[in-house]
Amino acid sequence: MNYTYTDELYHHGIKGQKWGVRRFQNEDGSYTSAGKERLRSLKERYRSGRDISNEKERIYKNRREELLSNSKEYQQLKKSNERLARKYELDGDDGGGGNYEKYPKGEVDAAGRKYYEQSIRMDEIDEEFVNEASSYAKDQILKKYGDEGLKDIETYNNTNAIIFAGTMLTAYGLIKLAKH
Repeated sequence: MNYTYTDELYHHGIKGQKWGVRRFQNEDGSYTSAGKERLRSLKERYRSGRDISNEKERIYKNRREELLSNSKEYQQLKKSNERLARKYELDGDDGGGGNYEKYPKGEVDAAGRKYYEQSIRMDEIDEEFVNEASSYAKDQILKKYGDEGLKDIETYNNTNAIIFAGTMLTAYGLIKLAKH
């Protein structure tokens, strides 16, 4: 067998679907009453999903900030890193930079290592709280909206993914046209 590969996409229809028969559109492209109802329902679910998703994100952020601010270890590490950064003029998460003119090289390097190690521990603590805050936000949404709320969020996220994919495919097609 000899296969020829191209960058073309083929679609041979959906099994059982009749050619030219549309459930939600008339022949002139206008929506049937069922199509209008379906569109209205999708728009409502999208808006509801967006609103619930925003609420879930707000609950998540607030819970994460609350957990971090209540963590004594995290707060101690944060204050220590702030002092090290100020004193030795360190920058970035890795504790780089430093004022070698004012302090001995070994002292600045040791401070940079300590800053870096403490930053790693802070990230580990934060990661633990990310998972806890995410579960907490999901539980709060379930209590308030039930499974339908999570389904609406999923509809919202899927719609955004489809829009993004369509945008990317359009951009790809335009780039391909421009090359020819």
